Amino acid sequence: SSERYSLSPLHNFLFTRDSSISIYNKVLIGKMASNVRERESIIMDHIFKFHSNFKVETYTPAKLTDTEMKQNILFTCAGRRNYLINYFKEALNGNGIVIAVDQDLLAPALVDADIAIQVPDIYDQTYISELVKITKIHSVTAIISLNDLELPILSKNKSIFEKEGIKVIISDENVIDICFDKLKTFNFIKDLGLNTPKTYISLESALQAIHDGDLEFPLVLKPRWGSASIGIEFPKSLEELELSYKLQKLKLKN
Repeated sequence: SSERYSLSPLHNFLFTRDSSISIYNKVLIGKMASNVRERESIIMDHIFKFHSNFKVETYTPAKLTDTEMKQNILFTCAGRRNYLINYFKEALNGNGIVIAVDQDLLAPALVDADIAIQVPDIYDQTYISELVKITKIHSVTAIISLNDLELPILSKNKSIFEKEGIKVIISDENVIDICFDKLKTFNFIKDLGLNTPKTYISLESALQAIHDGDLEFPLVLKPRWGSASIGIEFPKSLEELELSYKLQKLKLKN
């Protein structure tokens, strides 16, 4: 009631201590140290500007609005994807930076990034912790991987980054597992009732299908797990199929 309050009840947000500093009728909107709390300042700014109980001047040095928040994008395993680095730099149009990391400092894409950093191999025990350090130093808002082999690793650890308010642009682990395993991909599509090329995981089963008339040349031979068309062969006869299969088995052992 009016007897109990000198002011009408206001949003609890107004009493947080970090996101604003008030001196008489002037308010300085603070910039939060952590990205995950940055929207507190945005809300605070709008309350002081538009709430009917306030007639104050606000100062927002960091220009905290949804459309003006900096978007610093981290590309991992940047490799040779210069065109992607440049696409994002163009799209950001100065409203953020592109950071590229790779284990090889000679990776071509690092040249076009605003910031280039060398990191350990993706299988190194310190890899994720190094990425976390980079995201904190450069206020990263999103992470995009450019290497298929890294996807399961980032997906498994994405909660670490999301706790810091960083979005990892990646599918869930089970989706990645299906996509990375050609047999699981075949079974997934088949279970949906969609047409998909016949798939066999042993030379014997493929030879039997050829003998039964269920499979015809030319065929496609690839490792069950892999990417970038590495190890792909197109045998056009039984002899080529058997030789290609033996060759790929030898390569996989090495």
